[in-house]
Amino acid sequence: MKNNMLSATITILCILCLWQCNAQNTVPDELAGIWKTKIPDYEGSFFGLQEDTITFGTVEGDVQVFTITKIKINRENGEWISFIIHYLDNNFQQCELPIYFHPINDGIMRFKNKEDVTWFRDKS
Repeated sequence: MKNNMLSATITILCILCLWQCNAQNTVPDELAGIWKTKIPDYEGSFFGLQEDTITFGTVEGDVQVFTITKIKINRENGEWISFIIHYLDNNFQQCELPIYFHPINDGIMRFKNKEDVTWFRDKS
């Protein structure tokens, strides 16, 4: 009975370890920077990814900065990479932003819930 319990505990710990291996809490270099889109409805808005923060700038000029708690990476088939950025909002509630990244031309990004909007790294 003790051997079964020990085996189950070791199995669970191994699964948790493997699950955490796909997570990190700092922004990978390929995502770091300020991102903007050419879509007129979003003119003046941006989002930024720094070492441990995510920043959202709105069309109205509001800027909010949040602390990143975890980034999960899932290498998709093909050249797109899926990331889920976990961060704390102003009320310390856990939020997540699923994005797709493609390395072409210094990188392009799309939010999972708005795949028709492409974001480009700001080079200015």
